[in-house]
Amino acid sequence: MVSPRGIFEQWTVLEHGPIQPLADDVWYVEGTLPPPFAGGKRGMTIVRDGEGSLLLHNAVALDDATMNQLESLGEIRTIVVPSRSHRLDCGIFKQRYPNARLLCPLRARPSVSEVVEVDGTYEDYAGTDAVSLDYLPGVHPHEGLLRIRSSDGLTLVFNDLLHNILRHLPGVFAHLYGRLAIGTGRPGVHRMIGRTIVHDRPELAATLRTFAETAGLRRVIVAHGSPAILDDPRAFLLEIAERLAPGPR
Repeated sequence: MVSPRGIFEQWTVLEHGPIQPLADDVWYVEGTLPPPFAGGKRGMTIVRDGEGSLLLHNAVALDDATMNQLESLGEIRTIVVPSRSHRLDCGIFKQRYPNARLLCPLRARPSVSEVVEVDGTYEDYAGTDAVSLDYLPGVHPHEGLLRIRSSDGLTLVFNDLLHNILRHLPGVFAHLYGRLAIGTGRPGVHRMIGRTIVHDRPELAATLRTFAETAGLRRVIVAHGSPAILDDPRAFLLEIAERLAPGPR
C-alpha cells in the first residue's frame, strides 16, 4: 500500500510488462499505477552508459525475475526521480541500491527530500554526448529532459509536462482529473502542470519545433500515454508546439 507520504515503503510490485529493448543500451518497461489511478500507465526508461553502468529514469519496482534481468544489464548507479509527482518507488529503490546516486530536478528537490535522501540534482550529472539530463527552455526546473543518443538516433524522454493520453481512465476521480487537470483526448501539455511550471510558452514551443527538426530524431517517450513511446516524434512535437504558440501561416 502507498504510505501517507505518497510512496511505497516496502518493495511493492504492481502489474508491469517485460523489459523492452528500444536501441543499443536503451530499454523500457511499462508499469501501472495504484488507486485512484488504477489502470493508468507509467514507464521506466533504462540507459546503459559507456562505462556499462545503468541510469533508471522513473524507477518502477519489478518482479524478481525481471529485476534479475535488469541487474544483468549492468550496475545501477543512477536513479532519476523526474519530478515531485514521481516519487512512488524512489525510496524502495534507494534502500535496495544504497550506492546508487539519486538525482532529481532542482525545484523538485525539497519535495523529493521529504521521502528519500537526494544525492544531487540534474546539474550534478556528468552528462556526455550520449546521455544527458537537461532542463527545457521556457520551463522552470521542476522537471526536465533525458536525452539519449544511440545507434539508431536520438531519444527524448520527457516527464509529465507532455502527454499522449488519448482516453480517460476508469473511475470518477480519474475521469475528472483527466478532463480537468490533464486535458486528455489528444497529445498536449498537462494543463495543471503547464500552468505551474511553464513561464514562456513561445520559448517552449520553439524548443519543441527545434527538437522536431533535429536530424536523427528517432523517438519521444512521455511519462503517460497510449502509447507512451512515440515512433512519429516529429508530428507529436509539432502538434503540441502549434497549440502552445501557433507558428506563422
